[in-house]
Amino acid sequence: MAELLIIDDDRSIRRSLELHFQGAGHSVHQAGTIAEGLDIWRREKPDLVLLDLLLPDGDGIELLQQTGEEKLSGMVILITAHHDLDKAITAMRAGAFDYIHKPLNVDELEVSIDRALSLQKEHARLALIADLATERQP
Repeated sequence: MAELLIIDDDRSIRRSLELHFQGAGHSVHQAGTIAEGLDIWRREKPDLVLLDLLLPDGDGIELLQQTGEEKLSGMVILITAHHDLDKAITAMRAGAFDYIHKPLNVDELEVSIDRALSLQKEHARLALIADLATERQP
C-alpha cells in the first residue's frame, strides 16, 4: 500500500487517522507541527500527505509552497475546520490535490486518497514511458 504522512495539531485526529489507515494496510507517519512534518516529509518521502491548514508554527499552504519549491514528492490533501473558498483556491494553486473540511468524513477522505494515489501511479507510469522512449531514440 502507500506511505502516508498526517500533519495536524490535533493529536486525536492524527491517532484516529493513523489507526484507520494502518488497518487498511498503509504505513503512517504523523506530526503535530510544520517543522516536525517537514522533517518527516524530507526523510520519509511519503506518497501522500494529509495536511492541516492551521498549525501552531505556521500555515499549511506556506508549507505546501515550500515543499513545492524543494520538489518534495507526495500528493497533498489539505484538511481544515475553516470554510474559506479563497484558501481552498490558494491551496489548489499551490499544488494541493484536494481540500477537505473537518469534521472529516472517512469515506470521503478514502475516496480522495484513492484518487490521489491512482493519479500519482499514472504520472509515474507516464514518466517511465517517456524515459524509455528517450533512451530508445538514436
